[in-house]
Amino acid sequence: MNKNSILAIIFLILSALNTHAQWVRQNSNTNNNLTKVTFLNVNTGIAVGENGTAVKTTNGGATWHIMQTNVTENINECLLLNANTGFLLTYRKLLKTTNGGNNWNVIWDNGGDSTFYTINFFKNSTTGFLFGPCLAFKTTNTGLTWNSIYTCPIQYGGKVSFQCSALSNDTLIILGGQISVEHSNPASCFGYISPSSNLYISGSYRSGSNVGWIRFAGNSGIGYGVESGYYLTTTSYGIGWGEYTPPFLWGKPSFYNDTLGFNLQLYNVFRYSTNSGNTWLLYDTLKDTPLLFDLQMLNPNVVTSVGDSGTIVRNSNFIISVTAISTEIPDKFALLQNYPNPFNPSTVISFSLPRASDVTIEVYTSLGTLIKTLATGSYPAGNHSIRFNSGSLSSGVYFYKLRAGDFTQTKSMILIK
Repeated sequence: MNKNSILAIIFLILSALNTHAQWVRQNSNTNNNLTKVTFLNVNTGIAVGENGTAVKTTNGGATWHIMQTNVTENINECLLLNANTGFLLTYRKLLKTTNGGNNWNVIWDNGGDSTFYTINFFKNSTTGFLFGPCLAFKTTNTGLTWNSIYTCPIQYGGKVSFQCSALSNDTLIILGGQISVEHSNPASCFGYISPSSNLYISGSYRSGSNVGWIRFAGNSGIGYGVESGYYLTTTSYGIGWGEYTPPFLWGKPSFYNDTLGFNLQLYNVFRYSTNSGNTWLLYDTLKDTPLLFDLQMLNPNVVTSVGDSGTIVRNSNFIISVTAISTEIPDKFALLQNYPNPFNPSTVISFSLPRASDVTIEVYTSLGTLIKTLATGSYPAGNHSIRFNSGSLSSGVYFYKLRAGDFTQTKSMILIK
């Protein structure tokens, strides 16, 4: 076979590779900023933002349509309980739908007497909670009526803001900071709610003001929050909180389960974690995309993010977890050739461990620059695989390296876009 024939065959192979982009820009049908997104499942979700904007999809974002909310103020929170019932929250109004967003009705307009911050429900329940400065309300009938369950102690003379995270059918964690207008050194508080009780304030942490957000890694008991510029963490389902110093400018995480999560930093930097947020590894940076504000990890493969000027992007190729592919114990360490190779946009890297080992898998450019850490941590003996997504990388030759104890091996791979 001559040289030209070989080149032709290679060209045909490369042309057959999947060439779709890893991140897909979706048409939201609005130019207003979108600041919050939530999905009921991988197909059905809503995104909300400024000037009363709310959009919905029922096909994974292939199409989004604008919902008529009949409000003009910014919508800051959105929540879907099921295919029919959902809530939207502005600082002054609570809206509800019972027909999948075809109609939204204002069920509570506080007239400026107080401010709403967040709403959440116990999973698979009609019991929910609405929080604002120095206020907490409870419903047991899916929002038909609300009863006050907490107001600030008089001596604080200020406010409490709450962000909450529903963990299970019987636990809902809150984290709150008090803003005092009469005292120079107010305390922050944290607590929890259970279905059979009201609000329990379980302690205090530090002086401060509003809580920015709170997120939990599934039902692991590990959670993270931001309060007055301080990062907080808990390993005890919110019973106690401590200060946390992240190694980078942290963003709001979204966890799919107890261990796997995605993190959106400022300037569209995405990171992922496979150990409940203990470490966050660089995944991708969307430099040419308008600023993104929120994201949700829908399953181990899909992430949706929303942001400035109606921007919605979805990544349906995210598979970062290491998978055990065989229970057979190999007799030696080995790093296998990636498949397919050449590839676009993703490829599978497999490796063998004859015994449990601390593993690191890294990807480098041809000049030796580290661009991505695919895995880090302790893995059991056996045969394993991990999928590498090229993201915004350009075509070229890249190298991937396995470190397992004292064993090190490197192989090359070719990305063609």
